[in-house]
Amino acid sequence: MRKDELIEENRRLKKDLSDVCEHHKRLTKILYQKIDENSELRKQLKNVKKL
Repeated sequence: MRKDELIEENRRLKKDLSDVCEHHKRLTKILYQKIDENSELRKQLKNVKKL
């Protein structure tokens, strides 16, 4: 590959990596929200069982 092709490939890969990182952040946020929701529902279920 020529130098300019390598530079362009490097730019593309950096952009792809950035996109993947952003997607990972979004998914991680959703995951933690779901974990929190699950925890809250478990607490509510325990309270209902006590009644």
